[in-house]
Amino acid sequence: MSIIRYNRFKRFSYVASLSFSLLIPTLSHAQLLEEVLVTAQKREQNIQDVGISITAFSGEQIQALGLIESTEIAAITPGVHISSSSGGQTRQFTIRGVTQNDFADHTEAPNAVYIDEGYIISPQAQVFALFDLERVEILKGPQGTLFGRNATGGLAHYITRKPSQERDGFINTGFGSFDQVRLEAAAGGGLSDSLSGRVSMLYNKHGAILDNLFPFAQATNPFTGEPIAPSRSGADDLWTDEQLAFRGQLLWEINADAELLVSGFSGDQEASTGPYQSTGTVPVLSNGLHVDSVFALTSNPSNCEAIDAATGGCLPLSFVDGEVPGLNEDSIRPVPGGDLYGYIDPDGDDFDTSSDHAPDDANRYKTHGLTAKLDWDLGGIALTSVSHYMFADKRATLDVDGSPAPLGAFMADSEHESFTQEFRLSGSTERGKWVAGFYYLNAEVDAKQGLGFFEESPLLFPGFPSIESDTFVDLETDSYSIFGQVDYELNEEFTVIAGIRAVLEEKEYNYSNPILLNIDDAFIDADAPVFVTGLEYPSFNDKISDSLWTGKIQLDYRPNDDVLLYAGINRGVKAGSFNAQLNDLVTPALLTSEIPYDEEILLAYEAGFKTSWMDGKTRLNGSFYYYDYTDYQALLFIRSSSFIRNTDATYKGFELELQTTPTDRLSFMLSVAYIDAEVENLAVADGVLRDVEPSFTPDTQIAALVQYQWPNALLGGTITAQLDANYASSAFHNIRNFQSQRMDSYTVANTRLSWLSGNEKWEASLLVSNFTDSRYQTTGFDLSTLCGCTEEAYGKPRWVVATLSYQWQ
Repeated sequence: MSIIRYNRFKRFSYVASLSFSLLIPTLSHAQLLEEVLVTAQKREQNIQDVGISITAFSGEQIQALGLIESTEIAAITPGVHISSSSGGQTRQFTIRGVTQNDFADHTEAPNAVYIDEGYIISPQAQVFALFDLERVEILKGPQGTLFGRNATGGLAHYITRKPSQERDGFINTGFGSFDQVRLEAAAGGGLSDSLSGRVSMLYNKHGAILDNLFPFAQATNPFTGEPIAPSRSGADDLWTDEQLAFRGQLLWEINADAELLVSGFSGDQEASTGPYQSTGTVPVLSNGLHVDSVFALTSNPSNCEAIDAATGGCLPLSFVDGEVPGLNEDSIRPVPGGDLYGYIDPDGDDFDTSSDHAPDDANRYKTHGLTAKLDWDLGGIALTSVSHYMFADKRATLDVDGSPAPLGAFMADSEHESFTQEFRLSGSTERGKWVAGFYYLNAEVDAKQGLGFFEESPLLFPGFPSIESDTFVDLETDSYSIFGQVDYELNEEFTVIAGIRAVLEEKEYNYSNPILLNIDDAFIDADAPVFVTGLEYPSFNDKISDSLWTGKIQLDYRPNDDVLLYAGINRGVKAGSFNAQLNDLVTPALLTSEIPYDEEILLAYEAGFKTSWMDGKTRLNGSFYYYDYTDYQALLFIRSSSFIRNTDATYKGFELELQTTPTDRLSFMLSVAYIDAEVENLAVADGVLRDVEPSFTPDTQIAALVQYQWPNALLGGTITAQLDANYASSAFHNIRNFQSQRMDSYTVANTRLSWLSGNEKWEASLLVSNFTDSRYQTTGFDLSTLCGCTEEAYGKPRWVVATLSYQWQ
């Protein structure tokens, strides 16, 4: 395809208005400041010309920063954080405090993730390996007008490198800490005058980070004095990972006005069970209600099974939500500072643990799919069709309590199958640009989750065999929408932007809670015999049909080429759905009225600026926002299950980003994000209403990067030294905001030294991530009323990687 024809397609491929955010251009061996093109409004634009808060990263930047997986870009993006479950194996974006850390596999996140305009509906599939990328764009604030009903917080869009007639390719190898081996490769070029192709692959593997010392610290049951049962399923080391991914693309230039791009992809990941560690925590009870949690200490009252909120004295845990089997009649823990069964982690937040349920490489995540995009210039109007199919399969397990006690296992087995189709028309007039389209989504989810109780589990009632309490969910979603947006130039300085999207959403939901014999200790066996206990939750079936709408109106003001000011209002919406409660055999079932929850509606008010200084050598961008939520979908985790309650919320905050290249060799970046967020009148326990902070939302984030280059240095090549760091203030891992649910603030610093040959074909680098070996918590689940403990997961320790790459063209 000629350059002229390519630009014509780009001119008519439309998108919607965004806010701002700063890009770190090619960090490898290029200056920090360079022209950055994004497609946040479904047409190609300079990032400084788009009135949306956007952060973009090139493929070279991602490589230079040592980013391996999709969600790792959050660490260096202001206003973006990560929520996670399964010990960090499942992760979702938190954008400006908008998050929903629900580990139920039938849910959708409030921040959308796309690959090449294909929507990823599965939460697990949103974690994937980064390879052969052109760029990543992160859009902050509601993006529903152009990107759909579930992008209230924003979205992340990953754009892969496309085939061309030019033959090119690369091989990149890396070896690092914990026996890491990484291989990334791609090759492409013309196959005929009108057909070009590209294939790419990634293999990445590392060994165990957590040493499992089972049965360290608990050779006997403190209540019976009898030996702890040996591991039923294996007690291997934890936090291993092995990934293999492929992508193949064909680009057919049908004629001078039309082209078809077809992309097929697959990914396969094998990992250990969820790498949680355990710390002792104590529930605080008020009239039998769980209203707070504190860390277990070696002295009373924190060595109680539970604490009385009124008197500060000790209570037996049977005082809350039914009786926990297996405990002594007194209310004191068997080991000071330990959990209810006497366990204390061997080394605190370091990387020794003791877990009885850790089968070798047990967790497997697989995806495959196909995307087809047709661009057709109809002469003044461009037609774009994007068809996307994806299948995701998940099988996972983890130790419920992360300790040597045989309490039980969490198990998950789910399949997601989705198809989306978008048709859009776009064009321009003398004074404006427009886009209009139709979008369809069909998604079918078969999600099974369960709690497996071993026969010797102290949580199981006497005389029960090994059983599993499972949650079986079938959810089918059909979503239809029409949308349109217009950018109209009032004059040379002012542009008004208006858009709207109308959505019809239909869902059919089926829920059941069979209790089965636990034939396989690690995984759900849907064909196992039923064990009738009378403790099953009632089945639930329902259908909903909702009419939703999103929209935006914005005014852009450009007094000169170096300044863009913008202000606008966005209405975002996330569709309602259904809770799927796990049954731990003790907690009462949700009321029928508590199973469905309503859509959340967000009115977002935002103003921002984008400026260039010093003849383009410096950029300073900023945005200020106020969010007004109606029926905010607040996710609570209580005892052993999560569920959503609707309430209201208000957020306000700002983001500032500075980039400067004062000399040809020196580049610097600094970004700051601040948020003040409040979820109002949340029922943290029955009848106990509090104003709380959303989970996984640090109020302050700071990121900085400095880079210096020495051209014509070693062997005629360029040496680049880079130092970057990011800070996040403390945040809660549970929206109930109990004391022990607060994760401490942290700073992570990384450094990279690289050499690029004079002909730019060879590159060698040494990257040290987290070079101060900081210990920082990334997630947690409060199980203080189940095991007197909290599951915690941490970020990776110091990691050294040496790479060597070769490219040709």
